[in-house]
Amino acid sequence: MQTKFYIFRHGETFATKAGTWYGTKIFSADILPEGKPSLERMGKYMQNIETDFQVSSQIKRCQQTSDIIAGYTGREFVYDKRLNEFFLETYWHLKKRVKSLLQEIEENKYQSVALCTHGAIIAVLLHQLSLQKKIRLFNFFNYPPPGVLTIVQGDTVQQVSFNDQ
Repeated sequence: MQTKFYIFRHGETFATKAGTWYGTKIFSADILPEGKPSLERMGKYMQNIETDFQVSSQIKRCQQTSDIIAGYTGREFVYDKRLNEFFLETYWHLKKRVKSLLQEIEENKYQSVALCTHGAIIAVLLHQLSLQKKIRLFNFFNYPPPGVLTIVQGDTVQQVSFNDQ
């Protein structure tokens, strides 16, 4: 059986709301209070989903997000730098660190994994996990907004939005 992935982006921040770059707050930006309701709805949705591995970026906004989800699921996240924001590195390095995490997940034979990370990392994950890997052109902007859960198993990709409910 193939691993089922539940992938979500950190909660809404000033940058995601405005569609801007983080600048000096790339590592310290908080999630906004108005972004928490969608994460709470996602947490309630994930309450009855069994995962055997929960992993998050070490960056503050992902820690805050995974803490909200863990509050509903009762399953704590581990923090892994391989899911950290894409910053001052090449695409090759980014792809290598994401593939390293995916290889570890495969070696541990996890059946169901929850991942909290950043947009560009989600784009790489989707590219590596689905039929998209057959496409030669990679799109760094192929990721959902905060508040959307992307479920990947094999070649099936499904998105569930918890925004505006």
